[in-house]
Amino acid sequence: MKISGDTLSSFQKLDDAALWFTRKQNRLKRKFQIKFGSNSAAIPDLQFSNLTFLTTGTCDNISRYSVMANRAIAIPTTIDFVPHWGNFASGHSWVAIVDDEGPLPFNLPIYLDTLGRYKREENVVPKIYRETFSFNKQSHVFKRGYCDFLPGCFNNAHIIDVTNHYLETFNVDIPKTFKVTKSKFAYVAVVDKKRWIPVGWGDMKKSKANFKDLTANCVYLPMSVTKNGMQAINRPFVISENGDIRYIKADRTNLQTVILERKYPMRAHIARYIDHMIKGQFQFADNSDFKNPTKVYTIDKSPGVYYNEIPVRIKKKYRFVRYLGRNWSDCHVAEIAFYEKNNEEPLKGEVLSSPWNTGSNGPDKAFDGNDLTFVHIWQIEEPWVGLDLGKPKQISKIRFVSRNDKNHIVPGNFYELFYWDNQWISLGRQTATSYKLVFESVPSDCLFLLQNHTEGKEERIFTYENGEQVWW
Repeated sequence: MKISGDTLSSFQKLDDAALWFTRKQNRLKRKFQIKFGSNSAAIPDLQFSNLTFLTTGTCDNISRYSVMANRAIAIPTTIDFVPHWGNFASGHSWVAIVDDEGPLPFNLPIYLDTLGRYKREENVVPKIYRETFSFNKQSHVFKRGYCDFLPGCFNNAHIIDVTNHYLETFNVDIPKTFKVTKSKFAYVAVVDKKRWIPVGWGDMKKSKANFKDLTANCVYLPMSVTKNGMQAINRPFVISENGDIRYIKADRTNLQTVILERKYPMRAHIARYIDHMIKGQFQFADNSDFKNPTKVYTIDKSPGVYYNEIPVRIKKKYRFVRYLGRNWSDCHVAEIAFYEKNNEEPLKGEVLSSPWNTGSNGPDKAFDGNDLTFVHIWQIEEPWVGLDLGKPKQISKIRFVSRNDKNHIVPGNFYELFYWDNQWISLGRQTATSYKLVFESVPSDCLFLLQNHTEGKEERIFTYENGEQVWW
């Protein structure tokens, strides 16, 4: 990447220079594939020359590439990171431009032409740390020493807490109400499925844990952590936006009935993909170009996450059938099936579509029988996917399901509900017979976790308030 000194000196503001340079980096890394969690390749620290050729890696890998490039042209940047989100699995790293007005974060590749974004709006931040060159004498490892029983960030002397540079934070004192192993240190943890992951620490004095710079609207569990394991020192708690502390304590005297529809919250981008099907059409035709097609059905409202069944009352036979997405919809759909009368086996045929170049999410995914795979046709105008049935057939029914995460209740799947009372306690198991699960005689005012033992990996804690699941 060749950079002219005259070009850089022409900018009056650091932000403008950074945006210009980031666009250049983005063109080089626009196809970089982010892998995280169990899909991560565990790539070690690499030199810039190696990172230049890297096409797949973690957010940390791509952030290091960007930091090195920015520093080489005197744009002051660093890596900031969340060790673990407060409401989703895994953490995240990004690049931050540092100036007197505070951090200006960004990620590569940049899909929107703006700086300042480091997370999705729905992601809850418990803690943000910054990597530094200098040694931090107030770091956890300096105070307590190396602890192989804690996550790696606690053993890094070259980080500082910058949570309050990004968000409003609160200092809180949490009393020790449970008998635990004596220690000068206390920790706050966030949940990942059934595991509690420490993300911050504080001092334990006079049977109180003092935690600094915690954020609102995140469920924390205060803990004592030693080589012998973790022990809660109090109930899980949430800090409100005005700084009040709410403890989540299971009430086994006031029992309730809970009706559950999901095991994991509907993420905003999945909801958008579902709504992309609104105004989509199913069409039949006598030709593969679909000139003058017969419009069979228009989707006039959100199709939701379950299968939709559309009766067809057209007696004429057609050879070519398709789903036509609305413009700018990318034709997101998980499964489509066309049926003849008195036949419950979906019709087969040659898969057809408008041009596509979206990797593994090709048109065949709409007919592979898997609700979790999906077609993605990146075409602005008239994206579509369909079948050549080989010869004209009389269609009597269409079934389809939108792109989804399959975290809703699936009939036939086997579930188990847990609640937290200083440990995860089972409230029973049941096989779903409908799109909802009903559990009776359940404690109130507590944290719940619903597991699907049949399939799937994603699950998230929730409370049950006013008859609804509230996700944390």
